[in-house]
Amino acid sequence: MRFVIVALVMVLATNVGAQEAGRVAGEGPSVSEEHPGNTENPARQPKHFSVPVTIVETPEQAHDSARREQKTDAHEAADLDAQVRAANAAERAAATAERQEIPAWAQIIIGGMSTFIALVALGVSLLTAIWAIRTTRAQTRAYVHAETAELTWGNNRAERPMVTMTVQNTGQTPARWFSAQFIIFTKSLNVDGTSTKHTFAEVDLTGRNRKRWNALGSGSILSFQAFHKDYVKVMQESYGRGDLSLNIAGIIRYETFFGEIFDSEFWFTSRPIPEFRFEKTPNPSGALARYGVPESGHKMQRASCVLNTYVHRRFRWWQRKPAD
Repeated sequence: MRFVIVALVMVLATNVGAQEAGRVAGEGPSVSEEHPGNTENPARQPKHFSVPVTIVETPEQAHDSARREQKTDAHEAADLDAQVRAANAAERAAATAERQEIPAWAQIIIGGMSTFIALVALGVSLLTAIWAIRTTRAQTRAYVHAETAELTWGNNRAERPMVTMTVQNTGQTPARWFSAQFIIFTKSLNVDGTSTKHTFAEVDLTGRNRKRWNALGSGSILSFQAFHKDYVKVMQESYGRGDLSLNIAGIIRYETFFGEIFDSEFWFTSRPIPEFRFEKTPNPSGALARYGVPESGHKMQRASCVLNTYVHRRFRWWQRKPAD
C-alpha cells in the first residue's frame, strides 16, 4: 500500500515538472533580449525543478500525534495551573505577612518587656539573697565588748594600782580571737564635781600595746588586768584626789566566725577617785590594812559619750586572711 502511494506521488511530481519546464521555455527571453553582461550559454545554466511533497500520515501515526498533542496540552495546562497556584500562594503569603506584622511587633515588644521584668526580678532576688545572708551573719556573728572595769589599789598607800577588765561575747557564734588596746589617764573635774563632755576622738592610742587572746566562745566572759608600768605613776598620783577623774578607754578588736574583724570602743571612768577599801570595813586607815585583808574593788562607770562598733576589715575569699 505504501509503495503504491509513493509511486503515485512520483508520477505526479514528474508531470508537474515537465509542465513547468515547457512554460518556462516559452516565456524565457530571447538571446537578443539578454543583458549584455551575461556571456554564458543559457543552455548550460542548470534547471531547477520544485517537487511538492505531501506527507500523508497513517491512522496509527495520526493517533500517536493526537495523543502526543493531548499530553503536551495536558502538561502545559498543568504547568499553567501550578504557576497560577504558586502566584495565588505567594499573594496569600504576602497578605498573611502584612496581617501578621502588627502582632509580630507586639510579640517583640511583649517579649522585651518580659525579659526586662525577668532581669529585674532576678536582680531583686539576688539583692534579697544578699541581704538575707547579711542579716543572718549580723544575727549570728560574735559580739565582743568590754562589760565591766574594776579599780583596786593594793593597799592604803596605792602601791599596786590595777584596773581589771571583763570582756564578754554576747553573740551566737565564737570569736576566733580578740585583743585589747587601752590607755589610762586622768581628767580635771569642774568645781561642782562634774566632768566635761567626753568624746572618743580625744583618746589617743598611738603607740599603745595591744594584748591578744585566743577564741572567746558564745556567751563566754574573760577578765584580764589592764596593767602597764607607764600607768602606775598616773594612778598613784591621782589617789585620793577629789578634783580628778580616773579613766580607762580603748578598743576591743575581734574576728568573727565569718572572717570579719570588728572594733568595739569602750570608756570607763571613776569620779571622784575612790580610796583603798577592805571587804569588811570601809575604813582605809585601820589596822586591817596591815594584816592583808582582801580589798574590795571599786566598780567604774561607763562614760557618757558616744561609743561605736565598726568593721575594721572584711575578709574576702579571693584575698589572704587578714591580720589584726
